[in-house]
Amino acid sequence: MKTKTAIRIIDNLNTAGILGILLLFISFIAKLKGTNANIPLMVVSLLLVCCFFIKNLLLKQFLKKVQYPGIMFTVLTKLNDTATANIELTDDLLNDVYKSAYDKSKFLDDNNLKTDIGRNKFEFPSAAFAFIFSMALFVFVSSTTSFTKEPLFYLGCLGLMIGNTFYFFSEKKRFNDKTPVVRFEDKGIYLQDEFIDWKSVDDWKFISGGKYTRAKVVLSYHDIRQDMKEATITPEELNADYIDILMLLSFYKAGQKEYTSANIGFVQ
Repeated sequence: MKTKTAIRIIDNLNTAGILGILLLFISFIAKLKGTNANIPLMVVSLLLVCCFFIKNLLLKQFLKKVQYPGIMFTVLTKLNDTATANIELTDDLLNDVYKSAYDKSKFLDDNNLKTDIGRNKFEFPSAAFAFIFSMALFVFVSSTTSFTKEPLFYLGCLGLMIGNTFYFFSEKKRFNDKTPVVRFEDKGIYLQDEFIDWKSVDDWKFISGGKYTRAKVVLSYHDIRQDMKEATITPEELNADYIDILMLLSFYKAGQKEYTSANIGFVQ
């Protein structure tokens, strides 16, 4: 089994388990209110809660079967997966975490990972559609009415067209921009124009997004004056997801001698 696939399965089971707990709580509230729908809701929630137990069993099996168990363990630890606390820290696993013996090219190919990561191109089609729609709307309005007859409506359509025009060309510029936003190299990581040596990286963590916030990976590092700093990577803005970012961070940092047990979230 591919390591990235195994990580996604465990991560999705964790999400399903959390959802199950929330539904179980809702079912108890429904029961107190005498709602008839509480029984099927409780059954569904209990099935989802079972995902926690399934996850623990699968994780132990996956770590034995995947080709990169150290990377998988580190990524799940950074995702704050509680199942990793029940894993026996064998010498083989610790060696796999601390010092990667993997061939870089093979690791990247096996997991379909790219070291040069650009911006997400997803918004360009919607920007093009908005631009064409607003242009067609303004042409239609111009042919059926005039500024003197409907000034507010006319100006509204004109403003919409101008705004979508700027939006379209800004997204077009981003779409044509091939410059990597994040670049992973053997000596360090480039974030925009800033280079951070792997030896300066102390830790990183994943912060899940909410209703008004985006998920992000926060990199903690120290500069030449030993002052602590943070750099943020927002996967939604890139053409790589958070698991890709965490796998690359785990792989490139794994070979550094300064990489200790504190960095992967457990104490020996």
